[in-house]
Amino acid sequence: MKNTTSNLFSLNTLFGLAVGILIGFGFNMNSTQPEQLVGSIGRLDSKRNVSITDNDIKLRNELITDTLRLTQYKNYTTFIYYKSLRNTVDINKVSELLSDEKAYNEAFPQTISSLLQYRDYLNYARADLLSAFQALENQNADEKLPIIEYLNNVQNAAGRIQNYESILVNNLIEMEAFFEQQGGEVSQNESAKCL
Repeated sequence: MKNTTSNLFSLNTLFGLAVGILIGFGFNMNSTQPEQLVGSIGRLDSKRNVSITDNDIKLRNELITDTLRLTQYKNYTTFIYYKSLRNTVDINKVSELLSDEKAYNEAFPQTISSLLQYRDYLNYARADLLSAFQALENQNADEKLPIIEYLNNVQNAAGRIQNYESILVNNLIEMEAFFEQQGGEVSQNESAKCL
């Protein structure tokens, strides 16, 4: 009986080990290709080597002939840029105003950090917006610019800014309600100065 138990135990151990090795080889077989394991520098290089599509060439040719459309793209990009700049200034004022408000910071600890994350995104988005504006402004200088990608980045930034802007407004309404409930510690003039 003792011999049978030890034989079963060793057989189960060997079986488990064999299954583990087979599973390990199975996972190893599906690993990524060596050219995909280059790291962040390789991904950055592949981003730089963007290929131009036929649609980019068609759009560039259309924008050369259709200056009204080009002007609209530039104006839209400029509008979104200034909107992000205005929101950054507003966030800086609000965070400066809230930095001294301990009661609010204890009640809503995530507000300032979320506002600062939004500000960081706006700084990143403005770099994309400037790149897009520069691509539109100098489209004849460099034929390898992926204009469609730049315009998609502008549209993505505009959508995210609009979404975050509604969150910003909700935070401001929340702040106003909190301070009114606290007895108006922050006056109307202070909140008006903030924005």
